[in-house]
Amino acid sequence: MARERDHGGEAEPSGASRAGPRFADADLSGATFERSRLHRARIVGSTLDEISLEDVALPRASLVDANASGLSMRDIDFSSCVVEDATFVDARLSDVDLARVSLVDANLEGARLENVNLSRVKLVDGSMADASLEDVSAPRLAIADADLTAASFRECDLAASSFDDVKLTGARFDRVDLRDAVIRNADVRGLTIDGVRVDELLARARSERGDGG
Repeated sequence: MARERDHGGEAEPSGASRAGPRFADADLSGATFERSRLHRARIVGSTLDEISLEDVALPRASLVDANASGLSMRDIDFSSCVVEDATFVDARLSDVDLARVSLVDANLEGARLENVNLSRVKLVDGSMADASLEDVSAPRLAIADADLTAASFRECDLAASSFDDVKLTGARFDRVDLRDAVIRNADVRGLTIDGVRVDELLARARSERGDGG
């Protein structure tokens, strides 16, 4: 699994000191960035469709109101970043460090994540519907008010993670470490863990207790 790159500290709000390069209302569609260092970069209102990033460092960057559908990221340091109102539909992420990233109202529908570090990531008011996560390290991942319909988690570390008010309809967890994980107020219809339907187990447990349907 991807390992966290140590930069220390937490994601910082916009307007933090020592700002890096800024891209505002820019059309970067189809662009390729290789072996670039964009520490504390701020990308606002920009189009990043089909952009390709390889061996790029973007620690503590801010990505706001950006469209990155079809984005391809490989060997990227994106740790401690702030992402707000951004679209990553059908993005492809491999060997990416997203540790401690804050995702607010982010759309990752259909995204494919492989060997990605999501340790201590916070996803709020976003979507990962139909997303596929494989060999992902995500201890203490915190997801709230999000749509994970039909998402697939395979061979992932989700220890001590939390899922609050999350839609998990049809989601699949296979060979996933869920030790100390907490799921609250979630829609688990059709959710399977190692092939076992969680909603059926819950219904059986309620029936045995005499709680009714």
